[in-house]
Amino acid sequence: MDATLSPSGIPAGAPRPRLTPGVPAGGVAALLITVGFLGYALVAGDDGDDGRMLRHISHVVHDGIPPVPPVPPVPPVPPVPRISTSVQAIPAIDAEQIRRDVQEALRDLDIEGIRREAMAAAQAARAAGVEARAAARAEARAAAQDGEQPRNASFTAPGGVRLVNVHGDVAISVSDNAREVSLRSVEGAGSLRTTVVDGVLTLAGGEGRSVEMSLVVPKGRDITVVGMVGDLSVDGDVDAAVNLDIRRGDVSMGNARSLNVSVLESGSVNAGHISDTVTFQTPGRGELHVERVGSANISIPGSADVYLGRVDKSLGLAIYGRGDVTADRADGTVQAAIMGVGDVNIGDGRADALKVAVMGRGDFNFGGVANDPELFIGGHGSITVARHTGTPKVGKTGEGEITLGE
Repeated sequence: MDATLSPSGIPAGAPRPRLTPGVPAGGVAALLITVGFLGYALVAGDDGDDGRMLRHISHVVHDGIPPVPPVPPVPPVPPVPRISTSVQAIPAIDAEQIRRDVQEALRDLDIEGIRREAMAAAQAARAAGVEARAAARAEARAAAQDGEQPRNASFTAPGGVRLVNVHGDVAISVSDNAREVSLRSVEGAGSLRTTVVDGVLTLAGGEGRSVEMSLVVPKGRDITVVGMVGDLSVDGDVDAAVNLDIRRGDVSMGNARSLNVSVLESGSVNAGHISDTVTFQTPGRGELHVERVGSANISIPGSADVYLGRVDKSLGLAIYGRGDVTADRADGTVQAAIMGVGDVNIGDGRADALKVAVMGRGDFNFGGVANDPELFIGGHGSITVARHTGTPKVGKTGEGEITLGE
């Protein structure tokens, strides 16, 4: 009797086989073949063969599924722009652009002219000192022959007072009421000679001998000192020109119309309000302190420390040696050239024109507002301008930095 078959082909009543979990043997073989083809395609085939082989295998294993397209490259992320602050660094520019900027920025600065002028002033000051000392020796010899021994005396001198080659301490009092120049007291009178020429009283020392004296000078008379060694004090408002050629010594004074200072060896000058112009240059070692000035021209071929409380009209600086210059405020025109070593610090102000060149080693800082600044740095150091208006012109070479505020 034949067994009855079920629709699946298994005899009726026979136990049904259990399915073993896992991958069938045929599937394992197909998987191995696929991996083998992939390895062969990657190792031995060229780009075209790889593509065709992979597409063929994909159709065999996953019929109807297209190949996965390649992932496009990620586009580069643009750099994040730097957020601008109130003070930003000037970016570097190419060498040719720097050359053009330098020529344009320094066109009106005339650094070489300033240098020649400073050196000529120094040589003139030395020559004036030599001439003054020679004149003093001649006057002393002539006065000695005449037996002149000045003591207390008065002189009509509308042209002012001139001290030549005086060694010692001198005190000058400026009087609103005086009409003549009075020589009140003298120690070492034997070495002092006096002459009046063209309305100018000259008091000449002799051969380095020490003198101490006091003078009363009418207000509005010029005071000139040449080749002095010692200390000078001027009490009162001169309301005229003060010219100081100092070999060694210290000067203290009040207000004057103008002040011209040359320090040949070493010395210091302290002054009040100079309504017109201050000119200062030193081939030696000098110090200058002025509370307020209309205009100032500072030249430092030697070494100096300069303080200017306030500059109303213009400020010109040329540092060839070693010097530091400080001003609380500067308005008008500001020009500075640092050819040697030095720092310039200006706390505030409004510069109608600002031109700065740092060719040596130093820092220039302007804490005010500059219009159309022209800045160049070719040495070591920095130029910093807090704020500006108009169109700046900048040039930079070397290791220095320029920082220009908005």
